[in-house]
Amino acid sequence: MSRNWYKSTGDCSDIVISTRVRLARNLSHYPFPGRMDDDMQEALLNEFRAVMERETDIFGDDYTFIDMTQLSENERLAMTEQHLISTEFETSPAKRALIVNGDQTVSIMINEEDHVRIQCIMSGLAIDECYDLASKIDDCLDRALGFAFSNQYGYLTKCPTNVGTGMRVSVMVNLTALFLSGKMSSTVQSLSKLGLTVRGMYGEGSLPYGNLYQISNQVTLGLSEHEILEKLYTITRQIVENERNTRRERVSRRRDQIEDYCYRSLGMMKAARIMTSMETINLLNGVRYGVSTGLLPDIDFALLNEIMVRTQKANLMMQYENENMSEEERDAVRAEYIRAKLAGVEI
Repeated sequence: MSRNWYKSTGDCSDIVISTRVRLARNLSHYPFPGRMDDDMQEALLNEFRAVMERETDIFGDDYTFIDMTQLSENERLAMTEQHLISTEFETSPAKRALIVNGDQTVSIMINEEDHVRIQCIMSGLAIDECYDLASKIDDCLDRALGFAFSNQYGYLTKCPTNVGTGMRVSVMVNLTALFLSGKMSSTVQSLSKLGLTVRGMYGEGSLPYGNLYQISNQVTLGLSEHEILEKLYTITRQIVENERNTRRERVSRRRDQIEDYCYRSLGMMKAARIMTSMETINLLNGVRYGVSTGLLPDIDFALLNEIMVRTQKANLMMQYENENMSEEERDAVRAEYIRAKLAGVEI
């Protein structure tokens, strides 16, 4: 069995942190979520429960149905930090549920902006693998429940920008060299002309902390799933090569400066007694840069991904079973956690 995306590595893991495919769908026999009352929302949840019980070939013992209203605020936030759910789903007042598999590569949000959002997320560049898994679940739910579909427009969604395939494919990439070289602005402009959008690590409205960017398709109408997948894969491979080449060029010209930056990042993470979440993201950026260019010891990128996720606010409190930690306590515990994770790494 595969592991959580942030505990494993994949193709191009030096640059591509993760790949996500998300399918937005609505059932034909319900109004859009904004017009559903509590009884309708509950009825929809019950339909999904019934499908899970019937479709054991798809939803076996590995899948769990979670009533989101029964979770604490920190438990929901921890899922957002792990990229299992959207911020909107986390804070929504609606009756809603999450269906998730054991390794958390699949998460199905029920009663989000649309009736259902099917998401598959994996480590590295794994566009086809994510789509194949999401499509298998999509076909099963469509047969069992019947999605709203128009021969003219495709899948019908609450937001017009999702009409058509209803599919968003995104890759989270680390583009430190392009940023430091002043090439990000032109890169973003070029991607926009190609029908792609660039956002921060938590999607729309978020900032690219640690030079982490999400690149995804803008257009869902007028293109087939295959065309969207192939386009994003091809462009991502080009971005990966551009970032790698830029890293090599910078190291060849400024090796001492970059080596100092990378070793300082690793040294601070191994020795600090207080560490904020923002410091962690930025220092991880330096360590990742050093590992990918061969300036630092060969540290598993999966370890760096795990530190990135598990040191965030809610995940940290959940691990230490203390949802009332003060910010100062979190900063101390975060530093302790990081030191333990990197204890075996020699400088």
